[in-house]
Amino acid sequence: LSLPALPPLPVESGTAASERAAARNALEWACLFAARIQNVELFEPFFLQLKGLYMDHGAELGASENYPIILGINLLHQLVDNDLGQFHSELELIPEEVQQSPHVSFAVGVERDLMMGSYDKVIHASDNPPNAYCGLFATDLLNTVRDAIGDCAEVSYETLSVNEAVRMLKFQSRAELDVYVADSRPDWILEPTAEVLRFHPPASTGLTVPSTEIMAQTLAYATDLERIV
Repeated sequence: LSLPALPPLPVESGTAASERAAARNALEWACLFAARIQNVELFEPFFLQLKGLYMDHGAELGASENYPIILGINLLHQLVDNDLGQFHSELELIPEEVQQSPHVSFAVGVERDLMMGSYDKVIHASDNPPNAYCGLFATDLLNTVRDAIGDCAEVSYETLSVNEAVRMLKFQSRAELDVYVADSRPDWILEPTAEVLRFHPPASTGLTVPSTEIMAQTLAYATDLERIV
């Protein structure tokens, strides 16, 4: 299939607009398919191509039905990657009227709740997305929330009971906590006998005296003093 009107070296012709419209439709469905099967590696290149058509030929092509859905999915992608700078850069490119759509405003609301630390609201939102395609990032959003809670917990507490850690990190069982610590928090210590999660190794109470270094310095001073005398 030849579509000479497409980048990187577009050729204008009488069929250029229809070629670009066909490409946009194909890329939109490719993005939605990638989101539906939860394949972010597939979603990213399709969206980058689609974004070029949106930006360069949006006025010519007009907005499609899938336009706000795909923009909302991409915003969620930035949140899951914790790339807030890119999130706001992408948001600024979206027309004001499209920002009011439930698909885009959903992502904006999730970002606001993340910034405010309203993690229960984020979890509730991930369970109630505005369309079936947001499942690509719904699970990953929960992981983002867990990481944020974990970052706060380890600077606020020395230890937590295992049961409290399971509850705080939104796990269903101790086994899930074990997997999370092993995969994502290797510096945390689970003490099975005490049923305690320790965020930092226990501080040493003993004072280590560098006796060898002190002895060497003392001998050096004695030698210098002897030379002076």
